[in-house]
Amino acid sequence: MDTIEFNLGSMVERELARLLGPKKYYAVSSPFERESIAGRRIREADYELWQSMLPDLEEDYQLVIANLKRLMGRGEGYLSTALYAHVRINEMPKLKALQESMFHLDLERLKAIDAVMSKADVSDKEDLGVIDTELSEYLTPTRANQLLPSANDIRKKLNSIIQSLDDTISTDDTAPRDEEGSFEVAYREGDAYINVRLNPVEAKKIENRVRKYAKQHKITEVEAFQQLIAGEGTTDILLNIYRAHDVD
Repeated sequence: MDTIEFNLGSMVERELARLLGPKKYYAVSSPFERESIAGRRIREADYELWQSMLPDLEEDYQLVIANLKRLMGRGEGYLSTALYAHVRINEMPKLKALQESMFHLDLERLKAIDAVMSKADVSDKEDLGVIDTELSEYLTPTRANQLLPSANDIRKKLNSIIQSLDDTISTDDTAPRDEEGSFEVAYREGDAYINVRLNPVEAKKIENRVRKYAKQHKITEVEAFQQLIAGEGTTDILLNIYRAHDVD
C-alpha cells in the first residue's frame, strides 16, 4: 500500500488525484492534503532515524544510550522506550511492512504497542503471529479519510488480543504505585527484564546481599541474584543506617 503524493496545485489536479488516488487511507496519511503529506514525511524520517540507531547485539546498550543522550538531548527513559519500540516492531513482520508502506504510526503509538506487548510471551511464535496479524488488520484503513486509532485505542485493542490468548494477563497497564512497591516482568527479543520498586532501605539490603554473594563466590552479580532468588545461596548482611545530626 505505497502512498503516492499528488501535485495539488489546481482544482483540476485535486479532482484528478481523488479519482486516481487510493480509496482507503487514514486522514494522517492522506495523499491529498499538504498537512498530511508533510506529517507523513516527518514520521517516515523519524522512523528511519530510530531504526538506524538500534544497537547491534554486541554493542554496550548503556554506551549507546549515553551517546544518544548527548547527541539528541533526551533523557534515558525517552530514549530507551523509543529504542525498545523499534526493536518490537522488528519482531512483528506484518505490522512492520504495514508501517513502512504508510508510516501512519508515530513514536507515541509505537511506544504504546511495545508497552502492552511487554506483557505477552513473545517466545511463543504462534501467539506472536496471531498478535501481529490481528493488530495489523486493526491498523489497516478500511475507508477513505479514516481516523487513525489513538495510542489509547491501540492499547485497548492489543490488550484484548493478548487476553484472548492468555486470560491470566491483566489488561490494566497502570503500574501499581503504592506503599507496598511494585513488581513487573517484561519480555523483549528473548530476554526478560525484572523491575521491582521497593523502599530504599530494603533495596539497599538486597543490593548488599547480591554484591557480597557475588564477591564470595567469584561470580557475576546477575548470577548471584539468580542463585539467591532460587534459594541456592545465603549470606548474612549487616546494614548500618545512620543519620548525620550535624547536617540540616
